Amino acid sequence: MSSHPGLPSMPRVLVVSNMYPSAIDRRFGSFVADSVRAMRALGADVQAVVSADPRKGALRGALKYTGLLVRTVAAAARGGYDVVHAHFLFPTGMVAALASSFRRVPLIVFAHGSDVVLATRGWPVGPLTRWVIRRADVVVAPSEYLAGEIRTALGDPGAPVEICPMGVDITVFRPGDRLAARTDAGLTEEGRTVLFAGTLDANKGAGCEELLAALDTPVLVDVWLIVVGEGPWRARLEEYGQMGTLGGRVEFRGFVKREALAGLMRAVDVVAVPSRREALGLVALEARSSGTPVVAAAVGGLVEHVEPGVSGELYEPGDTEGLRNALLAVLGEPGRYRPALHADRYTLEGSARRLLALSAAAVERGGHTG
Repeated sequence: MSSHPGLPSMPRVLVVSNMYPSAIDRRFGSFVADSVRAMRALGADVQAVVSADPRKGALRGALKYTGLLVRTVAAAARGGYDVVHAHFLFPTGMVAALASSFRRVPLIVFAHGSDVVLATRGWPVGPLTRWVIRRADVVVAPSEYLAGEIRTALGDPGAPVEICPMGVDITVFRPGDRLAARTDAGLTEEGRTVLFAGTLDANKGAGCEELLAALDTPVLVDVWLIVVGEGPWRARLEEYGQMGTLGGRVEFRGFVKREALAGLMRAVDVVAVPSRREALGLVALEARSSGTPVVAAAVGGLVEHVEPGVSGELYEPGDTEGLRNALLAVLGEPGRYRPALHADRYTLEGSARRLLALSAAAVERGGHTG
Protein backbone atom coordinates (compact mmCIF):
# COMPACT_ATOMS: atom_id res chain seq x y z
CA MET A 1 0.00 0.00 0.00
CA SER A 2 1.08 3.59 -0.66
CA SER A 3 0.43 6.76 1.31
CA HIS A 4 -1.73 9.74 0.33
CA PRO A 5 -2.56 13.02 2.10
CA GLY A 6 -5.65 12.58 4.27
CA LEU A 7 -5.53 8.78 4.17
CA PRO A 8 -3.55 6.49 6.48
CA SER A 9 -2.47 4.31 3.52
CA MET A 10 -3.49 3.61 -0.05
CA PRO A 11 -4.61 0.01 -0.64
CA ARG A 12 -4.54 -1.54 -4.09
CA VAL A 13 -8.15 -2.37 -4.97
CA LEU A 14 -9.72 -5.03 -7.17
CA VAL A 15 -13.30 -4.02 -8.06
CA VAL A 16 -15.67 -6.77 -9.25
CA SER A 17 -19.07 -5.71 -10.58
CA ASN A 18 -21.89 -7.10 -12.69
CA MET A 19 -22.75 -3.56 -13.81
CA TYR A 20 -20.58 -1.04 -15.67
CA PRO A 21 -21.17 1.52 -18.43
CA SER A 22 -20.46 0.66 -22.07
CA ALA A 23 -21.38 1.80 -25.56
CA ILE A 24 -24.57 -0.26 -25.21
CA ASP A 25 -25.73 1.64 -22.12
CA ARG A 26 -23.59 4.41 -20.63
CA ARG A 27 -25.81 4.62 -17.53
CA PHE A 28 -25.61 0.92 -16.60
CA GLY A 29 -23.66 0.81 -13.34
CA SER A 30 -22.39 4.36 -13.81
CA PHE A 31 -22.14 4.71 -10.02
CA VAL A 32 -19.57 1.89 -9.98
CA ALA A 33 -17.52 3.58 -12.71
CA ASP A 34 -17.76 6.86 -10.78
CA SER A 35 -16.41 5.17 -7.66
CA VAL A 36 -13.51 3.62 -9.58
CA ARG A 37 -12.68 6.95 -11.20
CA ALA A 38 -12.83 8.82 -7.87
CA MET A 39 -10.54 6.33 -6.11
CA ARG A 40 -8.06 6.53 -8.97
CA ALA A 41 -8.19 10.34 -8.80
CA LEU A 42 -7.03 10.07 -5.18
CA GLY A 43 -4.04 8.03 -6.32
CA ALA A 44 -5.33 4.50 -5.66
CA ASP A 45 -4.26 1.60 -7.87
CA VAL A 46 -7.66 0.18 -8.92
CA GLN A 47 -8.24 -2.82 -11.17
CA ALA A 48 -11.81 -3.25 -12.46
CA VAL A 49 -13.14 -6.68 -13.47
CA VAL A 50 -16.66 -6.02 -14.68
CA SER A 51 -19.53 -7.09 -16.90
CA ALA A 52 -20.84 -4.19 -18.96
CA ASP A 53 -23.65 -6.06 -20.74
CA PRO A 54 -27.07 -4.81 -19.54
CA ARG A 55 -29.09 -7.25 -21.63
CA LYS A 56 -31.22 -9.85 -19.89
CA GLY A 57 -32.18 -13.47 -20.49
CA ALA A 58 -31.23 -16.85 -19.02
CA LEU A 59 -28.58 -17.71 -21.64
CA ARG A 60 -27.17 -14.18 -21.66
CA GLY A 61 -27.03 -14.21 -17.87
CA ALA A 62 -25.19 -17.53 -17.81
CA LEU A 63 -22.62 -16.27 -20.34
CA LYS A 64 -22.28 -12.96 -18.50
CA TYR A 65 -21.44 -14.48 -15.12
CA THR A 66 -19.27 -17.21 -16.61
CA GLY A 67 -17.22 -14.50 -18.30
CA LEU A 68 -17.07 -12.47 -15.08
CA LEU A 69 -15.90 -15.56 -13.20
CA VAL A 70 -13.17 -16.33 -15.77
CA ARG A 71 -11.87 -12.75 -15.73
CA THR A 72 -11.93 -12.65 -11.92
CA VAL A 73 -9.95 -15.90 -11.68
CA ALA A 74 -7.42 -14.45 -14.14
CA ALA A 75 -7.12 -11.30 -12.01
CA ALA A 76 -6.64 -13.44 -8.91
CA ALA A 77 -3.84 -15.34 -10.63
CA ARG A 78 -2.10 -12.05 -11.52
CA GLY A 79 -2.55 -10.59 -8.04
CA GLY A 80 -1.42 -7.06 -7.36
CA TYR A 81 -4.28 -6.07 -5.04
CA ASP A 82 -4.71 -5.74 -1.27
CA VAL A 83 -8.51 -5.74 -1.00
CA VAL A 84 -11.50 -6.79 -3.10
CA HIS A 85 -14.63 -4.65 -3.62
CA ALA A 86 -17.72 -6.57 -4.78
CA HIS A 87 -20.69 -4.57 -6.04
CA PHE A 88 -23.95 -6.44 -5.38
CA LEU A 89 -24.16 -9.30 -2.92
CA PHE A 90 -25.15 -12.09 -5.31
CA PRO A 91 -23.90 -13.53 -7.55
CA THR A 92 -21.07 -10.98 -7.85
CA GLY A 93 -20.19 -11.34 -4.17
CA MET A 94 -19.59 -15.06 -4.63
CA VAL A 95 -17.33 -14.46 -7.62
CA ALA A 96 -15.37 -11.80 -5.74
CA ALA A 97 -15.00 -14.07 -2.70
CA LEU A 98 -12.85 -16.36 -4.86
CA ALA A 99 -10.41 -13.54 -5.58
CA SER A 100 -10.38 -12.63 -1.88
CA SER A 101 -9.74 -16.20 -0.71
CA PHE A 102 -7.12 -16.94 -3.36
CA ARG A 103 -4.94 -14.01 -2.30
CA ARG A 104 -6.02 -14.06 1.36
CA VAL A 105 -7.05 -10.41 1.30
CA PRO A 106 -10.13 -8.67 2.75
CA LEU A 107 -13.48 -8.73 0.97
CA ILE A 108 -15.74 -5.65 1.05
CA VAL A 109 -19.22 -6.25 -0.36
CA PHE A 110 -21.55 -3.45 -1.44
CA ALA A 111 -25.32 -3.83 -1.01
CA HIS A 112 -27.34 -1.63 -3.35
CA GLY A 113 -30.95 -2.43 -2.46
CA SER A 114 -32.73 -5.21 -4.32
CA ASP A 115 -29.85 -7.60 -3.65
CA VAL A 116 -30.60 -7.51 0.10
CA VAL A 117 -34.02 -9.06 -0.60
CA LEU A 118 -32.19 -12.09 -2.03
CA ALA A 119 -30.92 -12.94 1.48
CA THR A 120 -34.48 -13.81 2.55
CA ARG A 121 -35.10 -16.28 -0.29
CA GLY A 122 -34.85 -20.04 -0.27
CA TRP A 123 -32.16 -22.30 -1.69
CA PRO A 124 -29.88 -21.62 -3.43
CA VAL A 125 -30.01 -17.81 -3.69
CA GLY A 126 -30.88 -17.00 -0.08
CA PRO A 127 -28.29 -19.19 1.68
CA LEU A 128 -25.56 -18.21 -0.81
CA THR A 129 -26.30 -14.50 -0.37
CA ARG A 130 -26.18 -14.89 3.41
CA TRP A 131 -22.87 -16.76 3.07
CA VAL A 132 -21.40 -13.87 1.05
CA ILE A 133 -22.41 -11.36 3.72
CA ARG A 134 -20.97 -13.48 6.54
CA ARG A 135 -17.84 -14.18 4.51
CA ALA A 136 -17.21 -10.46 4.00
CA ASP A 137 -14.86 -8.41 6.16
CA VAL A 138 -17.01 -5.29 5.68
CA VAL A 139 -20.51 -4.79 4.29
CA VAL A 140 -21.13 -1.34 2.79
CA ALA A 141 -24.65 0.11 2.57
CA PRO A 142 -25.50 3.47 0.96
CA SER A 143 -27.88 4.52 3.75
CA GLU A 144 -28.92 3.83 7.34
CA TYR A 145 -32.16 2.51 5.91
CA LEU A 146 -30.47 -0.24 3.88
CA ALA A 147 -28.10 -1.07 6.75
CA GLY A 148 -31.22 -1.67 8.84
CA GLU A 149 -32.67 -3.89 6.13
CA ILE A 150 -29.49 -5.98 6.16
CA ARG A 151 -29.67 -6.40 9.92
CA THR A 152 -33.37 -7.29 9.71
CA ALA A 153 -32.72 -9.91 7.04
CA LEU A 154 -29.73 -11.46 8.82
CA GLY A 155 -29.84 -10.49 12.47
CA ASP A 156 -26.13 -10.23 13.18
CA PRO A 157 -24.46 -10.23 9.74
CA GLY A 158 -21.08 -11.05 11.29
CA ALA A 159 -19.13 -8.36 9.47
CA PRO A 160 -19.49 -4.69 10.39
CA VAL A 161 -22.05 -2.80 8.30
CA GLU A 162 -20.67 0.60 7.28
CA ILE A 163 -22.55 3.49 5.68
CA CYS A 164 -21.02 4.99 2.54
CA PRO A 165 -23.36 6.60 0.00
CA MET A 166 -22.47 6.48 -3.67
CA GLY A 167 -21.42 10.11 -4.12
CA VAL A 168 -22.51 12.88 -6.46
CA ASP A 169 -20.10 14.31 -9.03
CA ILE A 170 -20.29 17.96 -7.97
CA THR A 171 -18.22 19.02 -10.98
CA VAL A 172 -21.18 18.00 -13.18
CA PHE A 173 -24.19 18.51 -10.90
CA ARG A 174 -23.66 22.10 -9.80
CA PRO A 175 -25.71 25.30 -9.54
CA GLY A 176 -25.68 27.70 -12.48
CA ASP A 177 -27.54 30.35 -14.42
CA ARG A 178 -31.13 29.08 -14.49
CA LEU A 179 -32.24 31.16 -17.49
CA ALA A 180 -29.25 30.01 -19.53
CA ALA A 181 -29.94 26.43 -18.49
CA ARG A 182 -33.58 26.76 -19.58
CA THR A 183 -32.50 28.05 -22.98
CA ASP A 184 -30.02 25.19 -23.38
CA ALA A 185 -32.72 22.69 -22.37
CA GLY A 186 -35.20 24.09 -24.89
CA LEU A 187 -37.51 25.54 -22.24
CA THR A 188 -39.19 28.94 -22.29
CA GLU A 189 -38.33 31.53 -19.66
CA GLU A 190 -41.93 31.54 -18.44
CA GLY A 191 -43.85 28.70 -16.88
CA ARG A 192 -43.00 26.21 -14.18
CA THR A 193 -41.38 22.84 -14.88
CA VAL A 194 -41.05 19.58 -12.95
CA LEU A 195 -38.41 16.97 -13.82
CA PHE A 196 -38.66 13.21 -13.30
CA ALA A 197 -35.56 11.08 -13.99
CA GLY A 198 -35.49 7.32 -13.57
CA THR A 199 -36.16 3.90 -15.05
CA LEU A 200 -39.78 3.58 -16.11
CA ASP A 201 -40.52 0.30 -14.35
CA ALA A 202 -42.79 -1.08 -11.63
CA ASN A 203 -40.93 0.95 -8.99
CA LYS A 204 -40.07 4.34 -10.43
CA GLY A 205 -42.49 4.11 -13.36
CA ALA A 206 -45.33 3.54 -10.90
CA GLY A 207 -44.15 6.61 -9.04
CA CYS A 208 -44.13 8.60 -12.28
CA GLU A 209 -47.74 7.53 -12.87
CA GLU A 210 -48.55 8.88 -9.41
CA LEU A 211 -46.82 12.13 -10.38
CA LEU A 212 -48.94 12.41 -13.53
CA ALA A 213 -52.07 11.93 -11.43
CA ALA A 214 -50.93 14.66 -9.04
CA LEU A 215 -50.33 17.09 -11.91
CA ASP A 216 -53.70 16.33 -13.52
CA THR A 217 -55.51 19.19 -11.81
CA PRO A 218 -56.59 22.71 -12.84
CA VAL A 219 -54.48 24.30 -10.08
CA LEU A 220 -51.30 22.99 -11.75
CA VAL A 221 -52.37 23.43 -15.36
CA ASP A 222 -49.46 25.80 -16.05
CA VAL A 223 -46.86 23.25 -14.87
CA TRP A 224 -44.91 21.20 -17.41
CA LEU A 225 -43.39 17.80 -16.75
CA ILE A 226 -40.22 16.47 -18.38
CA VAL A 227 -39.69 12.72 -18.06
CA VAL A 228 -36.15 11.41 -18.53
CA GLY A 229 -35.68 7.64 -18.71
CA GLU A 230 -36.74 4.48 -20.49
CA GLY A 231 -38.40 1.27 -19.41
CA PRO A 232 -41.36 -1.07 -19.87
CA TRP A 233 -43.83 1.48 -18.48
CA ARG A 234 -43.03 4.20 -21.03
CA ALA A 235 -45.91 3.53 -23.46
CA ARG A 236 -48.40 3.34 -20.61
CA LEU A 237 -47.13 6.62 -19.16
CA GLU A 238 -47.11 8.36 -22.54
CA GLU A 239 -50.76 7.40 -22.99
CA TYR A 240 -51.58 8.70 -19.49
CA GLY A 241 -49.73 11.94 -20.30
CA GLN A 242 -52.30 12.74 -22.99
CA MET A 243 -55.31 12.36 -20.69
CA GLY A 244 -57.29 14.88 -18.64
CA THR A 245 -55.64 18.25 -18.19
CA LEU A 246 -52.19 16.79 -18.95
CA GLY A 247 -52.39 16.81 -22.74
CA GLY A 248 -49.58 18.81 -24.34
CA ARG A 249 -47.61 19.51 -21.16
CA VAL A 250 -45.77 16.23 -20.61
CA GLU A 251 -42.58 15.63 -22.58
CA PHE A 252 -40.76 12.29 -22.69
CA ARG A 253 -37.08 12.68 -23.58
CA GLY A 254 -35.87 9.12 -23.10
CA PHE A 255 -32.36 8.66 -21.75
CA VAL A 256 -30.10 11.71 -21.89
CA LYS A 257 -26.39 12.12 -21.25
CA ARG A 258 -25.29 13.01 -17.73
CA GLU A 259 -24.31 16.55 -18.68
CA ALA A 260 -27.73 17.10 -20.28
CA LEU A 261 -29.45 15.74 -17.15
CA ALA A 262 -27.41 18.11 -14.98
CA GLY A 263 -28.45 20.98 -17.25
CA LEU A 264 -32.11 20.00 -16.91
CA MET A 265 -31.77 19.90 -13.13
CA ARG A 266 -30.44 23.46 -13.17
CA ALA A 267 -33.25 24.55 -15.50
CA VAL A 268 -36.36 23.17 -13.81
CA ASP A 269 -38.23 24.43 -10.74
CA VAL A 270 -38.42 21.12 -8.89
CA VAL A 271 -37.19 17.55 -9.26
CA ALA A 272 -39.74 14.88 -8.31
CA VAL A 273 -38.61 11.53 -6.86
CA PRO A 274 -41.87 9.59 -6.35
CA SER A 275 -40.22 6.15 -5.94
CA ARG A 276 -41.94 3.30 -4.13
CA ARG A 277 -38.56 2.17 -2.75
CA GLU A 278 -35.15 3.81 -2.76
CA ALA A 279 -31.97 2.58 -1.07
CA LEU A 280 -30.42 6.06 -1.26
CA GLY A 281 -32.08 8.34 -3.83
CA LEU A 282 -29.12 9.56 -5.87
CA VAL A 283 -31.33 11.67 -8.17
CA ALA A 284 -32.50 13.71 -5.17
CA LEU A 285 -28.89 14.29 -4.14
CA GLU A 286 -27.97 15.34 -7.67
CA ALA A 287 -30.86 17.82 -7.65
CA ARG A 288 -29.68 19.28 -4.34
CA SER A 289 -26.16 19.57 -5.70
CA SER A 290 -27.64 21.45 -8.68
CA GLY A 291 -29.43 23.88 -6.38
CA THR A 292 -32.93 22.63 -7.24
CA PRO A 293 -35.53 21.66 -4.61
CA VAL A 294 -36.88 18.13 -4.41
CA VAL A 295 -40.30 16.62 -3.80
CA ALA A 296 -39.79 13.00 -2.78
CA ALA A 297 -41.67 10.05 -1.36
CA ALA A 298 -40.83 9.42 2.30
CA VAL A 299 -39.24 6.02 1.64
CA GLY A 300 -35.88 4.37 2.23
CA GLY A 301 -32.79 6.53 2.17
CA LEU A 302 -34.66 9.59 0.88
CA VAL A 303 -35.82 10.55 4.37
CA GLU A 304 -32.18 10.77 5.49
CA HIS A 305 -31.22 13.64 3.20
CA VAL A 306 -34.35 15.40 1.91
CA GLU A 307 -34.99 18.08 4.53
CA PRO A 308 -38.61 19.31 4.52
CA GLY A 309 -38.78 23.08 4.28
CA VAL A 310 -35.07 23.32 3.41
CA SER A 311 -34.12 21.17 0.43
CA GLY A 312 -37.67 20.30 -0.55
CA GLU A 313 -40.68 18.39 0.76
CA LEU A 314 -41.59 14.78 1.54
CA TYR A 315 -44.95 13.05 1.14
CA GLU A 316 -46.26 9.60 1.99
CA PRO A 317 -45.91 7.16 -0.96
CA GLY A 318 -49.22 6.42 -2.61
CA ASP A 319 -50.77 9.68 -1.38
CA THR A 320 -51.49 11.55 -4.63
CA GLU A 321 -53.04 14.48 -2.78
CA GLY A 322 -49.99 14.68 -0.52
CA LEU A 323 -47.72 14.72 -3.59
CA ARG A 324 -49.84 17.46 -5.18
CA ASN A 325 -49.69 19.56 -2.00
CA ALA A 326 -45.91 19.11 -1.77
CA LEU A 327 -45.53 20.29 -5.37
CA LEU A 328 -47.79 23.28 -4.69
CA ALA A 329 -45.72 24.18 -1.63
CA VAL A 330 -42.39 24.13 -3.47
CA LEU A 331 -43.67 25.75 -6.67
CA GLY A 332 -45.59 28.39 -4.70
CA GLU A 333 -42.66 29.55 -2.54
CA PRO A 334 -39.48 28.86 -4.53
CA GLY A 335 -37.46 31.39 -2.52
CA ARG A 336 -38.13 29.50 0.70
CA TYR A 337 -35.95 26.52 -0.24
CA ARG A 338 -32.17 26.50 -0.10
CA PRO A 339 -31.09 23.14 -1.51
CA ALA A 340 -27.36 22.49 -1.41
CA LEU A 341 -25.05 19.54 -0.91
CA HIS A 342 -23.08 20.53 2.18
CA ALA A 343 -22.18 17.08 3.53
CA ASP A 344 -18.90 15.71 2.17
CA ARG A 345 -20.20 12.17 2.68
CA TYR A 346 -22.49 12.68 -0.34
CA THR A 347 -19.81 13.87 -2.78
CA LEU A 348 -17.92 11.53 -5.08
CA GLU A 349 -14.56 12.45 -3.58
CA GLY A 350 -15.87 12.14 -0.03
CA SER A 351 -17.28 8.70 -0.82
CA ALA A 352 -13.98 7.58 -2.38
CA ARG A 353 -12.01 8.75 0.66
CA ARG A 354 -14.38 6.85 2.94
CA LEU A 355 -14.07 3.65 0.87
CA LEU A 356 -10.29 3.82 0.79
CA ALA A 357 -10.17 4.43 4.55
CA LEU A 358 -12.45 1.42 5.16
CA SER A 359 -10.26 -0.64 2.81
CA ALA A 360 -7.04 0.41 4.53
CA ALA A 361 -8.51 -0.47 7.94
CA ALA A 362 -9.62 -3.89 6.67
CA VAL A 363 -6.15 -4.57 5.28
CA GLU A 364 -4.61 -3.50 8.57
CA ARG A 365 -6.86 -5.91 10.48
CA GLY A 366 -6.19 -8.74 8.04
CA GLY A 367 -8.90 -10.41 5.99
CA HIS A 368 -10.42 -13.86 5.87
CA THR A 369 -8.06 -16.68 5.08
CA GLY A 370 -10.60 -19.24 4.03
